[in-house]
Amino acid sequence: VGRLNTFGFGHRHTMLPHEAVEEICRSRKRFVTKSDAREFLGISRKQYDLLSEAGGLSSCTPSEVPPLVDGTNDLEAMRLIVNSIAARAVETAEATVAFSDLNLRFTTDRVGLAEVFRQVLDGRLRPTQDSIDGRLGEFQFCRGEVDAVLAEARRGPGALCDRTSPHLGHAGLCGFGGSASAAGTQH
Repeated sequence: VGRLNTFGFGHRHTMLPHEAVEEICRSRKRFVTKSDAREFLGISRKQYDLLSEAGGLSSCTPSEVPPLVDGTNDLEAMRLIVNSIAARAVETAEATVAFSDLNLRFTTDRVGLAEVFRQVLDGRLRPTQDSIDGRLGEFQFCRGEVDAVLAEARRGPGALCDRTSPHLGHAGLCGFGGSASAAGTQH
């Protein structure tokens, strides 16, 4: 990008065109560190990691970034994601929960929380209209809908214990109403 010039008694200077300096400045404002990205979104480090695991930040972390930038998080792409979530806002009179409160203290179900984040990102869970003026962490979501997603994720594919316990002789210990005598086993 620059040219190396020698002046005087062997002093070397790299000369950069003004346009190149402006482009570097724009890139440094656009590509930020993980800490700056979390601050922009208004979320914690763990939420950022879980949001990333849920696939929500894949478009915000390109494989190649311009030279001389500190971070790999594309602030413009994050702004687009936040704006697209805000554009789907709805009115609700029900109880709400802030995005920043959706963490592993809210629920210990990591898989369910990741599913909540996925549904926020793809528009199935929508924020309330009166909460979309701030950062993503300040967006409010219907508590009942969030709880329903968590319950569905917790339920899983079916009653595995019910199917396997008769073969293992633990039907009486299972919470599905079976008994040892019904399973045909003796302890």
